[in-house]
Amino acid sequence: KSDKWTDSVLRDITITGGNKLTPGDGYTYHVFVADNNTTTTTHNFSVLNASKLSSANASVMVIGGGGSGGPKLGGGGGAGGMLFADNNLVLEDGDYVVIVGDGGVSTGVGARDNGSSSQFYHPSTPTPTRAIALGGGAGGGWDVGPDGPGAPNAWYLGLAGGSGGGTAGGSPDDGNNGGGGGGAGNQPTPSPIWTVYRGNGGPAGAEAYAGGGGGGAGGNGGVGPGDSPGGAGGAGQAIPIFPGPGMGLPAIPSNKWAAGGAGAGYPPAGKPQTDGIGGGSAPTEKDAVTNSGSGGGTGLYNNPQTGKGGSGIVIVRYSTV
Repeated sequence: KSDKWTDSVLRDITITGGNKLTPGDGYTYHVFVADNNTTTTTHNFSVLNASKLSSANASVMVIGGGGSGGPKLGGGGGAGGMLFADNNLVLEDGDYVVIVGDGGVSTGVGARDNGSSSQFYHPSTPTPTRAIALGGGAGGGWDVGPDGPGAPNAWYLGLAGGSGGGTAGGSPDDGNNGGGGGGAGNQPTPSPIWTVYRGNGGPAGAEAYAGGGGGGAGGNGGVGPGDSPGGAGGAGQAIPIFPGPGMGLPAIPSNKWAAGGAGAGYPPAGKPQTDGIGGGSAPTEKDAVTNSGSGGGTGLYNNPQTGKGGSGIVIVRYSTV
C-alpha cells in the first residue's frame, strides 16, 4: 500500500514512519513505540511537501520511559516526563529525529534504574527547544546499595527524573525512620508550544516501613504511611485525542498515560505485606504497563526484585481534511 495520498490536492504529500493509522476521523496518526517494549528505539519520520496540507499544524505527545521501582520496601518508580503540543507544532519537510525510551529495569539484587528519554524534533530545531521527555526517576531501596545496609544515604532516596521516584521505607531498628523527600520531577519545558506534565516522588512515612509512590504525569506520589501499604503512585494524565485503544495499543487504564508506581509496605503482624504495583497495572503486577511511560512497582521486604518501568511512546496527529 502506497503512503502517497491519491487526492488531487494531497497526492504530492508523503509522510511516513511508525504505525500509520487513518481511522476515518479526519486525522492521520503515527504511533512510535520501543522495539519489543524493552529497547530504546530510533525511528524514521519523514515529511515531504507539508505546505500542501490544509493545515501543517500537528498535535504531538512525547513520553519518556518510566523508572524502575526500588527493592525491599522501596519507593515506586517515577513516570517518564510527558510533553504535549496541542495542534500547534508546525510540520516541516525533512527527516525528524524520533527516539522512544525504554523503561528502567532492575539488573539484579539491589539494583534500580531510571527510564530512558524519548525525543521528537526536526533537525532545524534549536537544541534548547527540542522536545526531549526525560526518563522517570527510580525508586529508592532500603537495606541495600553501595553505602551498606540500613544507612540513610543516597541509595535510600528516590531519584529525580521526568517524574521523580518515591523514597524507600526506613527501619526504626537502624535509626532510619523514614522522612526525606522523594525524587524531584525535573521535566523542563522545551518551548511555549509544549505543555509539561510531571510529578514529584512521595516521601517515606514518618513511622517508616512503607515506601513513597513514584510521581506521575497527573500528580505527585503518595506518602508511605507507617506500618501499612506503601504510598500510591502519582496519577496518570489523560490526553483525550490519544486514547490507548484508539491508537492500536492495549487499553491504558482510564486512558491515562504516565502513572507513577506504588511503594511497598510492611503492615503490622497478621496483615499481608503488599507489593507496590506498577503504574497502570493490575493489582498483582509490579511491572508497569508497556508503551505508557509509567513507573515500576516495588518488592516486599523479603523480595529484592523491583518492577520494570513502562517503555515510552511518541504519537503524532495531523489533519487530512
